[in-house]
Amino acid sequence: MRNKFLFKTVIILVIMLTCIMLAIIPSNAADNYYVQSESGKTSTNVSDNNYSAAATTVKSYLQVNSDGTINRIEYIDDSIVIETYNSSFKLQSTKTLEKELSSFGGFYSGEKYNFLVFGQNNPNEDDTVEVMRVVKYSKTWQKLGTASVKGENTYQIFASGSCRMTELDGVLFVDTAHTMYTSSDGLHHQSNMLVKIDEETMNINYCRSGVMNISSTGYVSHSFNQFILTDGDYIYTIDHGDAYPRAVSICKTLPDKISPENVALALKILGDTDSTATGVSVGGTELSANNCLIAGNSLEQQETLDFNKTRNIFLTVTPKDNLSTNSTTIKWLTNYDDTREHEVYTPHLVKINDNKFLIMWEEETNNEYGQIKMVLVDGSGNTLSKTITIGGRLSDCKPVIYNNKVTWYVTVGGAPIFFSIDVSTTSKFEAYNNQNVMDYSIFSDYYTYVNSNGEILAYQYIGYAENVTVPNITYPWIKITLGANIFANCKTIKNVVLPEGIEEIPEGMFYKCSNLTTVNIPSTVKTIGQFAFWGSGIKSITIPNTVTSIGASAFRECENLTTAKLSTGVTELPEYMFYYSEKLTNVTIPSTVVTIGNSAFAHTGITKITIPSSVKKIESYAFYGCYNLTGIVTIPSNVTSIGDSICEEARNVDKLEIKNPNATVGIRLLVNNRILEEGETYKAIEGVKIIASKSNDENVATVTRDGTITAVGEGGTTIYYYNSNNELVGATILTVTERISKLPFTDVSVDDWFYSSVEYTYQKGIILGTSNTTFNPNTKLTRGMLVTIL
Repeated sequence: MRNKFLFKTVIILVIMLTCIMLAIIPSNAADNYYVQSESGKTSTNVSDNNYSAAATTVKSYLQVNSDGTINRIEYIDDSIVIETYNSSFKLQSTKTLEKELSSFGGFYSGEKYNFLVFGQNNPNEDDTVEVMRVVKYSKTWQKLGTASVKGENTYQIFASGSCRMTELDGVLFVDTAHTMYTSSDGLHHQSNMLVKIDEETMNINYCRSGVMNISSTGYVSHSFNQFILTDGDYIYTIDHGDAYPRAVSICKTLPDKISPENVALALKILGDTDSTATGVSVGGTELSANNCLIAGNSLEQQETLDFNKTRNIFLTVTPKDNLSTNSTTIKWLTNYDDTREHEVYTPHLVKINDNKFLIMWEEETNNEYGQIKMVLVDGSGNTLSKTITIGGRLSDCKPVIYNNKVTWYVTVGGAPIFFSIDVSTTSKFEAYNNQNVMDYSIFSDYYTYVNSNGEILAYQYIGYAENVTVPNITYPWIKITLGANIFANCKTIKNVVLPEGIEEIPEGMFYKCSNLTTVNIPSTVKTIGQFAFWGSGIKSITIPNTVTSIGASAFRECENLTTAKLSTGVTELPEYMFYYSEKLTNVTIPSTVVTIGNSAFAHTGITKITIPSSVKKIESYAFYGCYNLTGIVTIPSNVTSIGDSICEEARNVDKLEIKNPNATVGIRLLVNNRILEEGETYKAIEGVKIIASKSNDENVATVTRDGTITAVGEGGTTIYYYNSNNELVGATILTVTERISKLPFTDVSVDDWFYSSVEYTYQKGIILGTSNTTFNPNTKLTRGMLVTIL
């Protein structure tokens, strides 16, 4: 009974302890917020939302579908790519649409229809030229109609601006930029441009394209970015202006009117109106229940702008029911000084609901990239959370709400990386803080450079370690590039571990690293650059099958290299690949190789070589000076081109056999050594049409026209073989020795007329002699001997 009581007590304690532990574990721990797509069209849109002077059209979009899937829509390589992903961001389907005019303007997902905008320039200022085409599609991407804008005072469409859309009461509003026909001063001035289109008929209701002023039509010149919103009653257009007006402006207009009801200069930009530089960028605009919100970055605004100063993130708040310059408040979300240690990029502004918004921007600190700052604000611009930092990147894809999370995607020279942030509560949002932030201190032993795409170029190793592990980057939005010659001439390193994920071993990476003994080549590597291991001390190398390209002289003069396992992914062994790696004895040419390059194995220690049937071309000097190469070298029948001197100075090769009689061949194919006994015959080259041969000394050896040698007498000579063009295709440096008996019999001499017959019967085991040392060749053949022979 007591044992049962103790058992129950232990069980209860375990349950209580488990509950306590579960209570200790934070319930708001952030989940993994990014997914690298396994497929999807390759592109690079990272930081494309960021601009310093003038914006460009948006190329990347997300569209949430009613069935729970999400579309990636991106203009890539002159086509519109539409990819559908499930909620786990697995690619489900792909559709491609061709552009209809030379330039892509933008995409808009309306309530009933999808819209794409295209444009083309009008260099001749012809009013009949179609400068903009708006194409209407169903939600399943069947084309339903078009609207054409012709002429409209447009010289260049989408010039120094963007193209965004909204809809209200069945009307599509297209807000963009253009340069206009030549003005009286001979210039093509830039401004915003607004088009209204009836969605059902696709008729154009209105186009603002002429020179006016902001109060009469909402005209802004120059307008370096355009945004358009609606609250169901009014249309709000937001422009980044540099002169008329020089401000970030808001126009509030009834949808069926031309003149704005109200105009506000939300952020006045000081300085000269003749200067296109403003020190400002505008990244996002949204409407809360009561206000128009604008997020951007800006220098400190003063009469003389100092463009060397640091920009900071701002949020302007302008009441919708009292939209004016004076009613606007500006909230600064960062307050960096002028040291330029921090560089803030153009932000995104994401509407979560009427009273909750997310402001997010990329921030560079001391030239270190790869982090996003984010903060939640309410509809009046008041912060709802602390500003958090996460590892990641932004793009020109405006984030959307998908599965109750803020979602966007980025491409960095590859398939999309999807990000999703839970903003349902402040605690869940703040739990992401400091996750996956790149630690650049891992590169303390390298000189590095980081470009605007976040690619880290490690271009010189400056450490002194013998064992080096190259830093591993695990974040898909940050790529490491190892620079050419990064370890070149480094005498301290002995062992190097390269990280999985790198795709290239660059040119000269380990050039003349004479004490280097081991290097792994990760399975992600596709390319090994020229001179990569030239003169290094490596002893063996295994090249994974992912490698498809190897540069010239990659393993040249590796004096300790003995074995090499080559990739089955390569089709060419480059010139001088193993040149003068004299200890290399063990290498197999993969069955995928098509070309063996010039001097690829010259002066190596290989003892035998098998050339696979896949090879079609062997370039000059491929096996030149391979003194240890012996036996027969066979050139398979698929080889159609053989260069000069492929086996010259490969002096111990017995024979060169060429299986394709129609192959084009070079000169001096084989120059070898040969020792023959008097009376022996030998042919060094098979398969080459030899027209003439000659011996330097016919008292030593004679040669027939086809290159067959017969040893005549003791001495040395050289035999030469010529083709029909009287070109030297080979030579044998011949030594003829006295014929020495290979028989044990003292009474049989090599000069006897019957020597060959005795040799034959002895070697075949027919007659073994009368004793271990005698044959008695002159003895009469007895009947018993005859029976034995028979």
